[in-house]
Amino acid sequence: MPIVTRDTLIDFFRDLARARGPFLVYDDGFRTRAYTYEEVGTGARAFAARLRVLGLQKGDKVIFWSENRPEWIIAFWGCLLGGIVVVPIDYRASPDFLTRVSRIVSARLIVIGQEVPPFDARDAPVWRLHELQWNDGPAEVEASTSCLSATCSARRWPPSSRRCSPASWYSCAGTTRLRLRR
Repeated sequence: MPIVTRDTLIDFFRDLARARGPFLVYDDGFRTRAYTYEEVGTGARAFAARLRVLGLQKGDKVIFWSENRPEWIIAFWGCLLGGIVVVPIDYRASPDFLTRVSRIVSARLIVIGQEVPPFDARDAPVWRLHELQWNDGPAEVEASTSCLSATCSARRWPPSSRRCSPASWYSCAGTTRLRLRR
């Protein structure tokens, strides 16, 4: 068995997106849905393209306020592909707490799940994870956005890990966030 070298999470994503078979299975109590590795990869690339269209750039912050669901994972990978900092907030937190954190980190976007109270932000758009379309094809994504780093070729998706910032997890005050190393 050959040894696979992965220097960054983006390297891991490349391998993940090429794998075959079911990856995520989600049962919401009414029905069970399965997502393949390929679907997760395609959805993450589409989400990264949407972030780019919204004007988000490497280092911008996106708050995740959602229960565990496959779309959370897809959106996480999409942020990672774009160099976006993910700031997860527990879905049981209050809207007031979310507002305070959003202002502290200067969030450019808030993505929310179905099991959180209704929320309208004043300072950032709010996207509902369960309402987003995740099935844009890779060709559409590549056509709608260039690589998110100026040093990367637009034909190489995701960007080369050696030319784009790697990411690390940091834990702070009982929550975890993704932070880019510079």
